[in-house]
Amino acid sequence: MSKIIDTLGELAAKQKLVPFMGAGCSASMLSDWDTITKEMANSIGLDEDKDTLETAQMYLDIFGRDKFCSFLKNRLEIDNFNDEKGYIHLTIMNMGVPVIYTTNQDNVMEKGYEKYGKRYKTIVQLKDFADIKLNEQLYIKFHGDLNYPESIVFTTEDYKKRMDKQENALNIRLRADLLAENLLFIGYSFCDINIRQMFAELQKAFYGELPNSYLIAYEYSDELQLVCNQYGIELIDPLNEFPEAENNVEAFNLFLQHMLEKSRIKKVNEEIKEFFTPVYPRPIKVVSNQELELTFRKGCRGKNIYCWN
Repeated sequence: MSKIIDTLGELAAKQKLVPFMGAGCSASMLSDWDTITKEMANSIGLDEDKDTLETAQMYLDIFGRDKFCSFLKNRLEIDNFNDEKGYIHLTIMNMGVPVIYTTNQDNVMEKGYEKYGKRYKTIVQLKDFADIKLNEQLYIKFHGDLNYPESIVFTTEDYKKRMDKQENALNIRLRADLLAENLLFIGYSFCDINIRQMFAELQKAFYGELPNSYLIAYEYSDELQLVCNQYGIELIDPLNEFPEAENNVEAFNLFLQHMLEKSRIKKVNEEIKEFFTPVYPRPIKVVSNQELELTFRKGCRGKNIYCWN
């Protein structure tokens, strides 16, 4: 077992890892960005090779945000979750971490939660935090949800507004989640339309310095390595860890599988250790004098209880 898998597995077992999902996680189920961008460009008579963010901005300017989101929904939403194609989502879901972030705007993860009856809460805007219930895994859509057009961060102007508003509720929550934890970017590649903007946005959210972070490349490249070096992110190439894999997709899935297995083993071992060697002494049933008086007032006398002197 490689050292990096062991490290990430231990962090996940201790709930010290915050996954951050990119477009590569949903690539097996949805249209790729090149195809979507070309369709968008063709519909407004633009050169297909034009910058994606600029193309999106021009499409939005012409048709408005609602139609822009409708266009994306037709290409980024599924009706049913496929276990084989959604292996990455299932693996991340089953890590047992309390919170997962994503820059994706699709509904793949939500369909996975629904299929398996998982307790979860999608977070898109500030008011969503008010409805959080115990034992819900938080799925925070950092760049919005297509059902809420005003929440979407997709075009050049969207990124500018988001970066200018440093005290955005999701930025604040992310900083809180990472006070003593590590970011794990999953499924990003240099071809992602927003990778530089996202790293710059996160760096600004953390006042110039990202916390300790890792990135499992969906597809390794020297360009991606340079970007990660620029932001102090440790880049992991799954094909280096699993050279026997036939391609980057197989290596990527193997890496996540071994990381999940390592996390589960470490978590079980810690639970067994804690059971036989408890850190805290066995609790004694005690009540304060105030609680004792209240109990007596209700006529509940004769119970075997203890109180502090």
